[in-house]
Order: sequence, then C-alpha cells, then structure tokens
Amino acid sequence: MKLVDEIVSLMLRKYTFPEFIFKKLPENWTDKIGNNLFHYAAFHHDIHLFEKALENKADIMQLNKNGFMPIHTYMECGFPEKKLTPEEKKEKNKKKKDLTGLYSLPVEDKRIIDFNLELLDLMVKNGANVNAFIQSPKREGQWGEGVATNSRKNIRGSAIELLICLFWDNVLHSTFNNEQQIEHYNQVYNKLAEYGANINLIVEKSIWDENEIIRDAMQEINGVIVSHYFIKYISNEKDLIAIKPLLFDKSLNFGLVDDNGNSVLHYLFARLNERERHINQEKIIELFLGIIDNPNFNETHLKIKNGFRLEPLMNLKKEKNDLRQEFEKLMLKKKLSSSLSIKNDKKKINKI
Repeated sequence: MKLVDEIVSLMLRKYTFPEFIFKKLPENWTDKIGNNLFHYAAFHHDIHLFEKALENKADIMQLNKNGFMPIHTYMECGFPEKKLTPEEKKEKNKKKKDLTGLYSLPVEDKRIIDFNLELLDLMVKNGANVNAFIQSPKREGQWGEGVATNSRKNIRGSAIELLICLFWDNVLHSTFNNEQQIEHYNQVYNKLAEYGANINLIVEKSIWDENEIIRDAMQEINGVIVSHYFIKYISNEKDLIAIKPLLFDKSLNFGLVDDNGNSVLHYLFARLNERERHINQEKIIELFLGIIDNPNFNETHLKIKNGFRLEPLMNLKKEKNDLRQEFEKLMLKKKLSSSLSIKNDKKKINKI
C-alpha cells in the first residue's frame, strides 16, 4: 500500500494522473506527509482536484505533518518563483518539501502560476478557516532545534501573513515584480479581508523570522501583532505596495499596542522617518490619505503614548517636519471637509 501511495502522490504532484485512481483511494486519503486531496488541489490551484477532494470526503482542515492546512498550501503555491539553476532548484525543492511536504515544480512546469480566486471561494465556503495558524511541530532541519517546544504549539502564521510574506519575497524582490502580480496580490488580500482575515492577531513568533528580507527586529517582545510585524520592514518605495492594503484595511485596529506600547502608527512613522530618502514623497502622501480615510482611524490614535512617552507623530523627527506637517495638513483638510459636509446636511434638513 505504501508503494501505491507513493505512486499516487507522484502522479498528483506532477498532475499526470488517470481519473480511475480516485475511485481506488480510501476516504480522506493522505500521502506519507499527511497531505490529502485538498492539499494537492491547493498546490496546483486546481478546481478539478478540489472536486475530487470533496468526493473523497477529504478534511479541508487537515494538518499535514509539517503543520500546513490546505489554505496554507494555497497561499504558499500562489505566486510564481524565479527560474533557478539546476543546483538552486535542487536545494529549493528540498526546502519546499520541508515546508509544505510537496515538491515545488519548476515555473515552466506549473499549470497555474498565480492565484485562483474561484478556488479560494470554494475552500472558504467548504469550511477552510482563513485565520487558522500553521501548527509547526518540533522538527530538525531548516527550522533548527528547539522550535515549537512550548505548550501553545508555537502557532506560526495565518493565511494573510503568508500572503504578505510571499508577495514581498517572491514578487517585490524578484524578477516577477509586475503589474499583474500586484493586482493579484491586492485581489487576494481583499478576498481574505472579505472572509474575515484578522490582521490584529497576536502571534507568538512569525513563520518568517529567518527570512533575510523580513526579519523580526523586536525579539524581546513576547507577542508579535501581525499588522505591526510588516510595517517595521519598509525599506523603499516598492515595499509600500505590500503595506498599503494592510493600512487601508477597514478591520485594522489603530489603537492596538504591543508590549512596548507601540501602535501601528508608531512603527510606520518611525520607519518613514528612517527611510524617507528612499521613498517618493507622493507615495507617502498617498499612504497618509489612505490612513486618514480609513473609517477605523481617528485623532485619538495620534495621542497614544508608548513606553518612552512618545506619540506616533513624534517619531517623525525635526528634520522630517515636512512629513509631519503634511500629515497634519491632510488631517485638517479632512476635518474641514467633514465639518462642511455636516453643515450642508443640516441645511438640507432645515429646508425640508
């Protein structure tokens, strides 16, 4: 039976399978890594395999041995990867197997190289939880010794966290950085938000803390708030593309603070202060406008003091006063606009 499972697994990975194999599989069939047909459907972003998974009565919340549910595999396999040399490809495939339990196919062999939103809809409608965390068991290898040893299983990353990380890594910092991929990113982010993805969650440790591009600089803090985590890594104008949907998200809690009393705005203004010369000011203004227009944002969020008694705008230092004044100017403009709108509404009521 093990040999049969290996053959089926290989055929599914390569997407070269005869239809009759599905009739031979036991209910909720899994391969040796614990992937069921939903994992394979997510791997290929394929609706046909998804339908076969339903027929097989597969569990949409099935954890494979590396802690991945199908929703995590879907995110992990959505963006294309740059072409690699044979040696790089071999090494990459080893790492991919460690993470998902599925061998990554080269880009030229993949049937889908971008997100299938219809499949995401079907997954959620059939019980996939967009806020489910990867459950990383203790294992050797890429993750090293001592990972996931605490009683909370060291929850390490939800679907939206994976989406932002992979977009940042596989698109923004690769040759695949193009308008189509950016559009896909925004579409998937909005879809996850529509399904209730929570960016205000506090997670024990991010799955990507070893990533060279996105490394957590706040290791002394016990909990990492998803929305805060990514803001801290803005380095240039390109990175704002990944951050904008998060800051414009209508579920973002601007009042949420971490162990040091920092809110998302503390981190944002500190980062813009440090990296301003690498970012076009028009892009920063665009970001400010989106924040001010977010219905969850109000003036009280600018009064939150962190552990050093600093309010968010104080992180824009004196030499960066133009940015601070610009934000305050936009705030005033918004306030005046709202005030005029209320007056006009009152006039209309009086006329009636």
